[in-house]
Amino acid sequence: MTSTRRRDFIKALGGLGLSALPFRTLSDHHLGVAPTTQDFCGDDSRSRPLFIPGPAGLFGRIGLDAPLRMRAAALNDADRSPWPLGFSVEHKGRRYTNPTLVLRPGDRVRIELENAINDPTIVHWHGLAVDTRNDGGGMTLAAPGERYAYDFEVRNRSGLYWYHPHPHGMTAGQAYRGLFGLIEIEDDDEHRLRAALDLVPAKTEIPLVLQDRRASDYAPNDADRTHGFLGGSVLVNGTACPYLDVATRIYRFRVLNASNARTYRLGLRAAGGEEIPFTLIGTDGGLIASSLPCKEAFLASAERIDILVDLSDAAVGETLVLETRAFDPMHTEMAVVAAADHAAMTNGAPSRTSGGSVDHAAMGHGSTFPEGAPRGLLQLRVRERVSYAAR
Repeated sequence: MTSTRRRDFIKALGGLGLSALPFRTLSDHHLGVAPTTQDFCGDDSRSRPLFIPGPAGLFGRIGLDAPLRMRAAALNDADRSPWPLGFSVEHKGRRYTNPTLVLRPGDRVRIELENAINDPTIVHWHGLAVDTRNDGGGMTLAAPGERYAYDFEVRNRSGLYWYHPHPHGMTAGQAYRGLFGLIEIEDDDEHRLRAALDLVPAKTEIPLVLQDRRASDYAPNDADRTHGFLGGSVLVNGTACPYLDVATRIYRFRVLNASNARTYRLGLRAAGGEEIPFTLIGTDGGLIASSLPCKEAFLASAERIDILVDLSDAAVGETLVLETRAFDPMHTEMAVVAAADHAAMTNGAPSRTSGGSVDHAAMGHGSTFPEGAPRGLLQLRVRERVSYAAR
């Protein structure tokens, strides 16, 4: 998307209002959705407020106006993180865990990684245009007790990116245990977008980090290594069974799939079963050329989407659910062969899900929450009616 076309998009938002964006128009590309059969959390008594990053602490937003040291280390209770590992940062008297790095094109990034874990590691800046030495792609590593210095210029446009380890053979385990964070690149277009829609980070612009988890540590078995390591529950910003209190206005959600292998088919649904459309404004590469009305979006591991949700017409007291919907994950032929072997042993046909894929849970191995199974992820509880001029 050229800077001119992006500016035209921002001008349209500010000049025409959001009526220029077809929030309530359903996409023509719809795959047919079975209602979510898995209750959100069984009952509301188990739900918790969604963790929202603040000016410090976990995922706290930090600008890089000076060199920074990131320490990969085991965390303790004082770090208030659901993960056992994290990147710890001390900056201007504040303590951060896995800070959200807020950058602008042309910024100079000077970060020193200190490895205080028991395995080699390195940081990869996922999506950023950097040279080989700074890429952190696993060609160079920091051994336990060693440090590695990064020094590069930001060349990307506004968008949501992220950072995570990339040591060969250990990437998945280290990220699963908590070594990752967000990168927000802001330019003039980003600032115009926020101004046009009256968006404020941590209030009406909220990151959503999805990661499925198991009760045990990362210890993949043969099936996991073949089909991917899948957890039995999904955390959003490290919160299990989360809800977010919202008002009748537009919200921006910046979504990262930090899961090891799980793909999500994301959509919004009202309590009565109605599918609620949203508007896609950005993907891995930043803001897109024009807004796209959607009823759902697939999000694979490491992918990001930037969406707007219009709650202006919602009723106070209404609850919407961000969910992952049923789909056929279309795994390798090895799964079909394995299912056929199971069927031959029982003189029956292979067990399948409603989407036509092999039902690994029925075969007695793998996650209790198979990929492609539906589940609620986040409740949006409408608590307040407000006047919103940007609509």
